[in-house]
Amino acid sequence: NNVETLANVPHVLTRGSDWYKSIGTDAKNTGPKLYAISGHVERPDVRQTAGYFDAANFAPWIRARALVSMGFIDETTPPAGIWAAFNLLPGPKEVVPLVDAPHNHLSTPDEVRPWVERSTAWLADLVR
Repeated sequence: NNVETLANVPHVLTRGSDWYKSIGTDAKNTGPKLYAISGHVERPDVRQTAGYFDAANFAPWIRARALVSMGFIDETTPPAGIWAAFNLLPGPKEVVPLVDAPHNHLSTPDEVRPWVERSTAWLADLVR
């Protein structure tokens, strides 16, 4: 399971598979697509445009239980935006702040240890 799959589950369950399949470029590429921009970006306008695709616009639709983390020194996905989206989630939710962490692929194992520990327990709890 990945974030993209899990992000789509609530929409498929509430709106149906026909709605999901109606989004996309053709019959082989259905459903919405998540994109991440990180690292060195040659064209600054790409990073600026990404700001218009704000997860906070979609957060009110997510009804599933959510575990959210944020790196406090993340320049790719600033924590203020994550907090804004988190606050709009209507369902059960929990946050794992990573005070010393940059964006996930730039973080050290020690910086993301709180996330690893909490998400492991959280996922184990889900399957009970």
